Amino acid sequence: MNADTLLIGNIYSSQLISGSLEKDSVTDIIFETEEIAKKLGIKHFYDVIVEREKDIEDCIQILSSVNNNPFIFDSGSPRILERVIQSVSQTGFSERLVINSINNYTLTESLLKNVNRYGVRNAIIQIFNPRDPTAEGRIKVLETLLKKLKNSSITNIVVDCAITDINSIAEVIKSFKYVKSGWDLPVGAAPCNLTYILKRRTPEFIGKNSKSFDTALNILLRSYGADFLIYGHIKSHNRIFKAVYAHDLVIKQLSAYKFNFKK
Repeated sequence: MNADTLLIGNIYSSQLISGSLEKDSVTDIIFETEEIAKKLGIKHFYDVIVEREKDIEDCIQILSSVNNNPFIFDSGSPRILERVIQSVSQTGFSERLVINSINNYTLTESLLKNVNRYGVRNAIIQIFNPRDPTAEGRIKVLETLLKKLKNSSITNIVVDCAITDINSIAEVIKSFKYVKSGWDLPVGAAPCNLTYILKRRTPEFIGKNSKSFDTALNILLRSYGADFLIYGHIKSHNRIFKAVYAHDLVIKQLSAYKFNFKK
């Protein structure tokens, strides 16, 4: 059985290029990730968080050799995203490129011009709204971004509903429902962001159980309709892959079963 959820793992550009992560080899982690994904039928993409413009070309070459899947380049800097688009266009891998994160801060006129000039088709848009963190506030951001992208070359859009704190979990789940019913777009979130925030800001809340909390949060969002999960650093792949696989397996088995019990 294949899992239905798209899982997305992060890696920093400097780590991908250096090939080392603390005591682990990035090559070994990627190899294991690919093996488990194949064995479990997991759809998995890599999301490179670009730290420096000079890293981009090397990252493209490394990722393009791992598999034939789309690859994601992520930055909060419009300038870096523009450079990514330009560099990928020169390599012949434009159809595999996914831009992350498109939001009200990164979607500048200059970035949009580069998107259209080089024919970028795939994007993760992030509906973060600090002024109105409700589901309705997130939907306002979605409407604004979709309006800006209406006549662009981007045709494949997935929506990151932007989990930010404990109170945002319910609003994110409500956003899933609104986006699917109103636009029929794939939805998801990055629960790893909340785990990271809690570890830094309220260690007394999360304690030593951050991995358990993080796994549970991924499954919670999946059970309420997330089509994709940005699960954090790729070193977490084993834990998240197996949890999501088990979830999707049970849901498929139950959906095929007709409960017709008779005494």
